[in-house]
Amino acid sequence: GGGGGGGGGICAASAASSEPSNVATAIPVIDIGPLLSPPRSSASSHDDDDDEDSSRKGRDDVVRRMGEACRDVGFFAVTNHGISTVAVDAAWDAAGRFFDSPPESKEAVTDSGDDYPYGYERSERLEAGKRTGGEVPEEAAECEAPLPPPPPVDLKETFSLGPPDGSGSGMPSRRFPPDPADLGPALIKYYEAMEALAAVLLRAFASALNLDEGWFEPLTDRHASALRCVNYPALPPDEGDPDGDGDGDGGQERGAQRVRVRAGAHTDYGALTILRSGGPGLQVARDRAVAPIDETRDDNDDDDDEPQWVDAPDLPDAFIVNIGDLMQRWTNDEWRSTLHRVVAPGGAGRTAERRRSMAFFVNVNNDAVVEPLGTCVGEDRPARYPPVRAGEYLMRKHLASMGVSFSEE
Repeated sequence: GGGGGGGGGICAASAASSEPSNVATAIPVIDIGPLLSPPRSSASSHDDDDDEDSSRKGRDDVVRRMGEACRDVGFFAVTNHGISTVAVDAAWDAAGRFFDSPPESKEAVTDSGDDYPYGYERSERLEAGKRTGGEVPEEAAECEAPLPPPPPVDLKETFSLGPPDGSGSGMPSRRFPPDPADLGPALIKYYEAMEALAAVLLRAFASALNLDEGWFEPLTDRHASALRCVNYPALPPDEGDPDGDGDGDGGQERGAQRVRVRAGAHTDYGALTILRSGGPGLQVARDRAVAPIDETRDDNDDDDDEPQWVDAPDLPDAFIVNIGDLMQRWTNDEWRSTLHRVVAPGGAGRTAERRRSMAFFVNVNNDAVVEPLGTCVGEDRPARYPPVRAGEYLMRKHLASMGVSFSEE
């Protein structure tokens, strides 16, 4: 499979509705080609004025639709994004061969936590990061009360890559396993392509927030963005529920059918995420109101409060973009970091095919101070969050996803 360098015949869907009836209206699909058109020179002739006005209107329309999507659902798909299919296909193919390699080869570079937060990883608890925000609840810390039992380990394996060496990000140097030999070069090129796309999106975000188009640039010149390749292995039918009738264990109810969860319900931690998906399975909690970030929540245990899960569009030539927790803080809850999960389509009684994805997590400079933007604060909407350093915040979230909880001194 590959990404896309052009629209591929995919038409942009209408703007998100408050009561989605299908995938197309639940998560908007936005052609961002107008954002890639270079501005005309001031020396252009007057004959070009009409074309320039049309180009400006096209960019303004994309910015408006992005802002609406970030406010209404926190997710959108982008087409006509300019990313080379060659770079996408090379990274996708190399990552696939890596996941197919023997365990000893994959474990040559293992996520070791403190000294190297990247590399190969076989387990993660995303729900834990969402439940606690990476901190021990105050009442538990004071009385040494036990924390709630950990959620199930997600059914996946990953390989992650950090910023380039010498970038000033403060993150450790990149490491790659010996096999396959082309994994490093392919992922580096894909990482660079995602950096370029992220810069385009952040300029549009700044415009949508009534900021100068380059507002985010000095906050991302030493960014700590991470690329994560994910492999969800094929799963046999659930022996505890051979008929898929919801009588077994290990799944979650979805009407009359039990759902097998591959990555637990969570939000992303950083500014935004750019996802290349290899098939269906991503679901978004479309009907939830914007919730304050970092409250202690139990999003997956209350059957009476189960959100309406909407399938994200599976488009071969598109990337899925979603807002992270830091961006919701920055916008003072004007934009939403939406709960999402990955499930095995077809129910517990069927074999679940292998699923893969590549997620680029856009993180700002580690020393950037994130606080509600002036354009999102007013007399009737005071700041809802104190300032926080981006790197410290992301580390708390990362440790929580590994099941490590702590409280700040």
